[in-house]
Amino acid sequence: MNKRILWRTVNAGFLVCALLSAFGSFLGIPFPGLWHLLTAFCPLLLLGALGSLRGRGRLLLLTAVLFVLAGAGIAAGGKNTLAFWQSYLWWLSGRQYNPEWTTGYELVQTVFLVLLCYFAQTVMEKDSRFQIGGTGAVLLTLVCFLFSNTEISRPGAAFLISYAAVLFVQWSEAHWKKKRIREGVHRYMLWITPFLGLYFVLMLLPPVPEEPYDWQFVRSIYGQLRESFLKFSSDFLSGGGDDYDLTLGGFSERGRLGGRSGESRREIMTVESMARPVSNLYLTGKVYDTFDGRQWQQSGRDESFGRYMDTAQTLCAVKDYDAEYQTDYLARLDLRISYRDFRSEFLFAPLKTLDIEMDNENIDFGELAGSFYFDKRRGYGTEYKVSFYQMNTGQSAFSRFLDEASHRGEGPPKELLRELWKISGRQAAEEEIALYQQEISERYQEKVILGGDVERYLEAVTEGAGSDVEKLKAVEAELSSFSYSLNPGKLPDTVSSAGEFLDYFLLESREGYCSYFATAFVLLARAEGFPARYVQGFCVPMEDKGETLVYSDMAHAWPEVYFENIGWIPFEPTPGYGKMRYTSWKMRGNRENTARMEDPAAVHSAQAEAGAEQPAKEEIPEMTEESDKGAGVRRFWKPLGIVTLWFFAAVLVLLALNYLAARARYRRMSPDLRLRAEVARNLRILAFLGIARRPEETLEEFRSRTELLPEERRELRFLCSYEDFLYGEKAADQDMLEEAKCQRTELLGLLKRRKPWAYVLYRILYL
Repeated sequence: MNKRILWRTVNAGFLVCALLSAFGSFLGIPFPGLWHLLTAFCPLLLLGALGSLRGRGRLLLLTAVLFVLAGAGIAAGGKNTLAFWQSYLWWLSGRQYNPEWTTGYELVQTVFLVLLCYFAQTVMEKDSRFQIGGTGAVLLTLVCFLFSNTEISRPGAAFLISYAAVLFVQWSEAHWKKKRIREGVHRYMLWITPFLGLYFVLMLLPPVPEEPYDWQFVRSIYGQLRESFLKFSSDFLSGGGDDYDLTLGGFSERGRLGGRSGESRREIMTVESMARPVSNLYLTGKVYDTFDGRQWQQSGRDESFGRYMDTAQTLCAVKDYDAEYQTDYLARLDLRISYRDFRSEFLFAPLKTLDIEMDNENIDFGELAGSFYFDKRRGYGTEYKVSFYQMNTGQSAFSRFLDEASHRGEGPPKELLRELWKISGRQAAEEEIALYQQEISERYQEKVILGGDVERYLEAVTEGAGSDVEKLKAVEAELSSFSYSLNPGKLPDTVSSAGEFLDYFLLESREGYCSYFATAFVLLARAEGFPARYVQGFCVPMEDKGETLVYSDMAHAWPEVYFENIGWIPFEPTPGYGKMRYTSWKMRGNRENTARMEDPAAVHSAQAEAGAEQPAKEEIPEMTEESDKGAGVRRFWKPLGIVTLWFFAAVLVLLALNYLAARARYRRMSPDLRLRAEVARNLRILAFLGIARRPEETLEEFRSRTELLPEERRELRFLCSYEDFLYGEKAADQDMLEEAKCQRTELLGLLKRRKPWAYVLYRILYL
């Protein structure tokens, strides 16, 4: 193995170790180990051997590798091999896969990483500008890790710093004015490699502090400047008013009805899901309990653990109802929420919250009347992590759970207190459970006096409902059949009570935006004897894991009803929002779970006239033998096509970069170096023709050994001029260069006639 290939292989291995150590989790290899290093060593050795061998040797080596891979595939079985690659592609795309093959996926990923690193190292050798760019990219990555508090392993940081040092040394050595020997820069680099290895070891020896330096003073200055600018801009746009959230955020801290709803659209938050969500996301902001006919208000009484008590109550009810298939009803999910151009005193979190972790320990928050509050208004840079339970409300089995579990009587208080302690860390007494229930009854079950017409209207809507859930669903479907309007006009001056609002909205207007429908549902539910409340927040469509932008026009209002022994359950009476709320996932239990609850608006409209069925959200695929084979094939070919296109795109980009680097390097060459390059290209074409020069041969011996036809001997006349240049002390001139280029054209024509496929391969590899 010559020194150039050896150095390339060593450097590519260095790059592989750096990427595995620093970005292993991103690549799907969270814990790189000995097996990954051994797996990386084998293809590196193979690539180094391929670079050292000539055409026939490379062909034999590649044939041997293909035979080994084919033998492994035959030994594993064709079906198992296809299933493995299909599952690997699912693993890449974040879908369900076979966990028993995870190690195999990681090893395959390591092999692909080696190929990419070796190719990238080859490109960087072509032009020193790529080396400088690589050094800058590594240093910029380390700086980003530093200021973003992103955790990186110590070996990963050491490898990245060492690799940046290697690139810089290689660049500086290539630009040193000192006269070089024939082997060039690679010999120097091989000699200093032991010292670079010692540098790497020394970086691993010093002790690591327990707490990383967080550059808090820089972050604080930046955050204050950013927040001051945003506050100034928001005050300017809102005319200096205090209702910033209503003006720009789309979220109002005032539960006032009437007039025109805001239509602003701008980015205010980001929500990052750690796994694929199984339903859309509703973020609770402010909870209201009292309505005066025109505006909702919050009583403000202390409720320091109500949200966590609600989560514990729902969890206990599910365990008591169907402990074996608990995940049919609740699915845990983790979110990271970041405030952007948005200021509010509310901490937005889903309903069944388990835990909230603040990124900044200096930010404090608490709970009041069902809402989470910060200690003061917070804006840009506020970040926190939320763990919560999603509810499978889109399944009809969940409605049966609500109906049956709410009539079972209270569960064991000790179990509820135990769950509350696990979630919140709060030690509560049994008396507090009774006070919590009493508080809900007093605050959210205010008597609503209905007019005669509305009372008869409600009786007609709920006629035939056999359970509490069916009554609420009937009201929900009825309201969903109304018209949605962002400009319903002001409420009449005569409206001054809950009953008068229902008279106007149900019997006259029958249109409005989300606040109207949520208000009407809460009032009608209370009239039927259910504790209900009005909630404002954000409705966020969640399609996949990763970061989702939350816009101001996603602000929304919805009702929630309290079911005894279960907790608060949301409903969605706003037209068009049912398909957002009632997304679900497939159930595994034996209860009648095949029937899916439809959008209530679609149910109501179907009773009046035939209409198209609302599209439902795609269910999470399961790897079962009963799965549809056609769908399985489609799921396989789609990610395969994406990966294949990505691979070829990457290859084309690297080839293009290699071509541009070669052109730039050629333009900077002296005439002597250009002649050497042209002769090297012609000798390469001869090698593709099967006429390769041996290492010990002189040019004269090589010419005499060729077995070309006599009339084609002229194809090698460029070697005569080259000999004059080498041994006759004749300077390279333009005539020599033109002769070598013309002869390359003739040789390519000969290669095309004799070996068409070799000609195609040459044109691909050497543009």
